[in-house]
Amino acid sequence: MRFASSRWVADVNSFDFCIGKPHYLTTKVISTPLFGINALWIHQNYFVRYFINKIKNVVTHKNDFSGLGIKGSLLTEFLLNKNFVIFTKNGFALLNGKFDTNQRAKLFTPNNNVNYEVSDSYYRITSNLEMSIGFKWGRFFNKNQYLASLVAIYEFHKFLQQNQLRRFYHQNPSATDKVSNGNLYLSGFIIGVNLDF
Repeated sequence: MRFASSRWVADVNSFDFCIGKPHYLTTKVISTPLFGINALWIHQNYFVRYFINKIKNVVTHKNDFSGLGIKGSLLTEFLLNKNFVIFTKNGFALLNGKFDTNQRAKLFTPNNNVNYEVSDSYYRITSNLEMSIGFKWGRFFNKNQYLASLVAIYEFHKFLQQNQLRRFYHQNPSATDKVSNGNLYLSGFIIGVNLDF
């Protein structure tokens, strides 16, 4: 093998509907338990291309998931003053969902050419974890009728056993029977502007 390249594309969409009641632990600390439902859609595609003796070999993967379940989280807010708030949010969701996986290979060697496709579709209960920390600056306008706020958040998500692709590749499709059961990790920053009225 002399040249190899790969590309991973993922689309993650999540919808939460939760209710909660804030509790003032002190005059500066607010704790809000939240309970509700979570809908999740994750579509992943992974492409691998490599060359052996100037012959191109291609393996493509699809790992799709859609699920619905319950979610619980805890929002904790620390009031620094009337404008600044630091907050954390930790959550856990348990989902019943459907996996659709597909792997295709076009493998060429000087002595043999093999094309195969392995597909599967099944339901499974899975879970995910959510952790975030951020701050919010807000200010009231027009005799306290409107609230403008700037929010900056760092989020971390862990989707347990989300990657269901088969692990080993060979010209014989029976050599790909082992499922990875790998976790999917996502993290990043969110910056937003809110207007409440």
